[in-house]
Amino acid sequence: MMSMGRVPKLTSFILETLESLKEIGVDLIEFSNPFEAYIEKVKRISAKHAGYNFKTSQNKHNFRSLLYQLQKQGLVEKKEKDDRSFWMITKLGRERLRNIQENSLPLNINYKIKKEKTSKLVIFDIPEKYKHKRNWLREQLVMLDFEMLQKSVWTGKNKIPQEFIRDLENFNLLDYVHILSIKDKGTLNDQY
Repeated sequence: MMSMGRVPKLTSFILETLESLKEIGVDLIEFSNPFEAYIEKVKRISAKHAGYNFKTSQNKHNFRSLLYQLQKQGLVEKKEKDDRSFWMITKLGRERLRNIQENSLPLNINYKIKKEKTSKLVIFDIPEKYKHKRNWLREQLVMLDFEMLQKSVWTGKNKIPQEFIRDLENFNLLDYVHILSIKDKGTLNDQY
């Protein structure tokens, strides 16, 4: 079964693909095209881009179901042309894609990690309406080798990269994030 976390990525992928190709034959989307090698390539690209696995028939069914959901939402449409059916992105689909792209944050930024003796404490309280930004922040803290003490309290011994601070500012998160150096660890054990 397709996890809910994968649906937005797959939706975005479908809309981006339709936007760039303008139309995709139904036979390609529904995996009945005789050009198996081409389909396999599309599957690999899709899987890599969306983190989605097309190996099982259940996943193929879920993919088609998602496509029809997008059609019901008015984001894509199925058209007939020269006795063939094609999927195309709609005006509403383009608007949704722009919205997704504007609200998406870079997934994994490779900040340079530099060890320090002083522990850092990162505390944040990001409103629920910005939960995608909150999730992004947690992912970046993991990439910086910080460990979670509580969901919104993280600690680590790496220097906070200036690029990370700049990204927090660019994503309008600085008002919600506090970074402290810990001189006296108190009740924190030595691993922090």
